[in-house]
Amino acid sequence: YTNLNTLSLHDALPICAEVLYALAGKVKIDLSDGNRETTIELSQANTGVIIPLMVWCRLYDFSSDFVGLCFASEPYKAEGYLREWDDFLKESNATKHKA
Repeated sequence: YTNLNTLSLHDALPICAEVLYALAGKVKIDLSDGNRETTIELSQANTGVIIPLMVWCRLYDFSSDFVGLCFASEPYKAEGYLREWDDFLKESNATKHKA
């Protein structure tokens, strides 16, 4: 059993983009590119959010009936995720300097 009231998922993907839908229930999502932040609440099955490469994503405040669906541009690889905010900022700044 997972307490959805206290669950929080966060990460960023340097090699993968995602599209997330709430098929049932609702969830809040904080998105950040390291400079700008926005919060979205997904609560309609016909509306999704595109999460581009190198955007920090935090999912939280899940309703008890939440069912999510995520499409990813690449197969899952655990080592491909940035799970710590500081690591994300370092990678994000390094990527910006390469451009």
